[in-house]
Amino acid sequence: MSLSQAKRFYIILIALILSGWTLVIINHILMNSRTEFITSFCPVKTITGYPCPACGVGRGIEFLVNFDLIDAFQLNPFSIIVSIAGLVIPVWILRDIIKRNKSLYRFNIKMSLWLKHNPLIIVILIIAVLGNWYWNLKKF
Repeated sequence: MSLSQAKRFYIILIALILSGWTLVIINHILMNSRTEFITSFCPVKTITGYPCPACGVGRGIEFLVNFDLIDAFQLNPFSIIVSIAGLVIPVWILRDIIKRNKSLYRFNIKMSLWLKHNPLIIVILIIAVLGNWYWNLKKF
C-alpha cells in the first residue's frame, strides 16, 4: 500500500463528495425556486432525451431531505444508497484524517479483492443497475 496511492484515493474521493454535495445544493436551490432553465444535470438525458440509471437521484435526495422515503424510493432507489454514502463516507474520511489512519482505503482494497473473487456479486450489481435503468425508462 503506497502512500501516493492512498493519498490519490482520498483526494479523488473528497473531490467526488464535494461535487456530489454541490450538485445536491444546486438541485435544492433550483427545486425550491421557480427556475425552469435547467431540466437535468444528466449528460445522457441532455444528449439523448432518455434517462440514465442515475436520473432522479438528485430529486430523490431532495425527497429524503424532506423525510419522504417512499417518493425518494419511487423516483430512484439509488438515491437512498447515494444519500447513505454521502453521509457515511465524509465522516469516515474525517475519522481517517484525525486518526491518521487509512481504514477507508484499506476497506476499498479489500472490497475490490472480494469482488474480484466473487464475480456473481458483480453480475448481480450489474443486473440491479440495468433493472433500475429499465424502471427509469418505463417511467419516462
